[in-house]
Amino acid sequence: MPGSNPKMVAKAATLPADMVFIDLEDAVAPLEKTDATRQNIVDALTGLEWTAPTRVVRINDVATTWCFRDILYVVSGAQDSLACIMVPKVLGPDPVAFVHHLLTPPRP
Repeated sequence: MPGSNPKMVAKAATLPADMVFIDLEDAVAPLEKTDATRQNIVDALTGLEWTAPTRVVRINDVATTWCFRDILYVVSGAQDSLACIMVPKVLGPDPVAFVHHLLTPPRP
């Protein structure tokens, strides 16, 4: 479901599926890749009653200017209401390493 469409995301919450993923990437127009869209997703994940036990958010490609903000905003806002993030267009280990390092707390 496109994260920029609250009505479709709300509909997704009611679907009898094992997993639902909310998209911040291809289904969202560049002008809608904003904190308002990210907040729509956080609000849906934390405020709706979901049928699907697994909820996923597909972030923008790590090579874009949106990826870093997608991860920080959605993961910190949704917390335990989010099962995982989907990293698109992975062609090697670097994008996965970037996301891993961003999500891993620093060692003392």
